[in-house]
Amino acid sequence: MGLLDVFRRTVDLHEAAEPTVPLSEAAALANQVELLEESILGLEDLALEDVGWRRMIAMAPYQFSRRGLNMITAMCRVASIRDPLIKRGLGLRANYVWGQGVGLQAKAAQDATQDVNTVVQAFWDDPDTKRVLSGAQAQDEREKALGTDGNVFIACRTDQLTGRVRLRLIPFAQILDTISNPDDMQDVWYVRREWSVNQTNLITGALEQALRSTWHPVLGYQPPQAARPQQIAGWPVRWDEPILHCAVNRPEESAWGIPDAYAAVDWARAYSEFLQDWAKLMRALARYAWKAKTSGAKAAQLRAALNRPSTDPLNGRPVAPTAGQAAVMDPNTELEAVSKSGATLDADSGRPLAMMVSAALDVPVTMLLLDPGITGTRATAETLDQPFERSMSNRRQLWAAWILQLVDHVIDSAVTAPRGLLRGMVTQDGDRRIVTLAGDTERTVTVVWPQMDAEDPLSRVQAIAAADATGHLPPRTVVSLFLQALGVDDVDEILDDMTDENGDFLDPAIQQAAQAVAREKNGAPGSQAAEAYR
Repeated sequence: MGLLDVFRRTVDLHEAAEPTVPLSEAAALANQVELLEESILGLEDLALEDVGWRRMIAMAPYQFSRRGLNMITAMCRVASIRDPLIKRGLGLRANYVWGQGVGLQAKAAQDATQDVNTVVQAFWDDPDTKRVLSGAQAQDEREKALGTDGNVFIACRTDQLTGRVRLRLIPFAQILDTISNPDDMQDVWYVRREWSVNQTNLITGALEQALRSTWHPVLGYQPPQAARPQQIAGWPVRWDEPILHCAVNRPEESAWGIPDAYAAVDWARAYSEFLQDWAKLMRALARYAWKAKTSGAKAAQLRAALNRPSTDPLNGRPVAPTAGQAAVMDPNTELEAVSKSGATLDADSGRPLAMMVSAALDVPVTMLLLDPGITGTRATAETLDQPFERSMSNRRQLWAAWILQLVDHVIDSAVTAPRGLLRGMVTQDGDRRIVTLAGDTERTVTVVWPQMDAEDPLSRVQAIAAADATGHLPPRTVVSLFLQALGVDDVDEILDDMTDENGDFLDPAIQQAAQAVAREKNGAPGSQAAEAYR
C-alpha cells in the first residue's frame, strides 16, 4: 500500500470513529489529501526525470509504467524533429535498413492449383499495405517510429469470406493495456485499443465525439473457437482484426519496447548546449576586440569616436557596432588587441558528447557529424562502418521476421476463408492454428534484401556466372541472382513472366531459338539461334 493509500485509510478510519467531525475539518482533510496527491505526482515526475523513468510501484516487476512510456515517447519525438543529431541518426538507420528496398519471393511458383506467389504479391502490392508497410514512405516512417516510440502496432483486417487482409496502422498512444500468458509476460494474448472518434451529425452538422474501446488478439494467437471470448470487461474482441506488435529494446518481462533514441536524447541535448555555450563565447570574444587607454578629459571624446555608428552600404542608414567594439580606459592612451590566451575556442572539444549519441544510436560518429575528423582515413571509416552495418543487418532480420508473420497470416486466411484462393488443411495445436497447403505445396516465402555494402556488380555477376557454369544451380535461381546483382526492381514479376502455367521455367535462349525455327518453317530466313536450337 502506498503512502497516499495509507493517508486515505487513516482519514476513513477517523471519519468512521468520529462521525461528528466538523465540516471545516473534513474540508481541511480533503484539501490535505489533494495536496498530497499533487506532491506524490510531482515526486514521480522528478523520479522519472532524474532516476531514468523508474517504473511505478504498482506496476509488475521490470516494467515501465504506461505514463512513463508516453513521456519517453513524447520526448523522443520532439528530439527527432528539432535535434540535428537525433534526426540524422534515425534517418541514417532508416536509410540503411530500407533505402534499397525489399522484395518477397514465394518458393512455390505458379502451378496448376496453388499459386502462392500471386497471393503474396497481391497482398504486398495492395494500396493499404503500401500505405502501412511496403511503400517507401511507410518503410521510412515505421523505422523512425521504432526510434521514437519503440513500438509499432499493425492491425490485420481480415475478410472472413474472401480471406483478403488489409493493414491498418494503430498509433502507440491508443494501445493502453495487454493480457499476457500468466506463465510468460512477453507472450501477449490480447491488446486493448481505446480511441476517440470524431463524428459529424449529418442533421445538425455538429461535431460529436465518441469514446471506443476494443480488444484485439495478437497475431498468431488462435485458440479453439469455443475458447474465444467475444467480450473482455464489457468491450468486444475483434477476432477478425488481429494486431502485430513490433517492439525493440524490450526489457525482460515487459510487454512494451523502448525507443532507440531514448539513450541518446540526454547526450544530444548536452552536445547542443555545448555548442550554444561555444557560440556565446565566440560572440563575447567578438564583442570587444580592442582596448584603449586615455586621460579622463579625453575619455568621452575617444569613446564617441570609437563607437561612432557605421553606415549600411545598402540603404545608407547608420548601424550601431555590435562586434569589434572598443573598451575605453584611463589614464594613458594605449591601443592593443585584447589577449585571448587561456580562452578555449575549439568547438571539437564537444566531440566526446557527440560520440555518446553515436554509441546510443549505433551510428559511426563520422557519419553522424558529417566530419571524418583528424583520423578520418579509409581504414578508420571501414572499421567504424562494419559494426554499423551488422547492427542494421540485425534490424533487417527483425523486420523480415515481422513481415513473414504477416505473410503467414495472409496465406492462412486464403486457406481458411470459404472463397480463399488457396486450399489446405487446418489443425489446432493448443492456442495456435496450423495450416498445411494441399498437394504438398511449398509455402515458404523469402524476404530478399539487397546487399548493404557497395560491392562491385561486375564481381557479383562473375561469381554467379561461375556458379552457374557448375551446372548445379536451377535456372530460375540463377536468373533471380543475376537480377538482384544488377539491382533490378520487381524481380518476382520478371520471374513470373519466365514461368509457364505449369510452374516450369522458360529459358529465354531456348524460347528465342524455338521462335526462330517457327519463323523459318513459315518461310522466313534462318538464323544462328535456329541452328543452335537444332
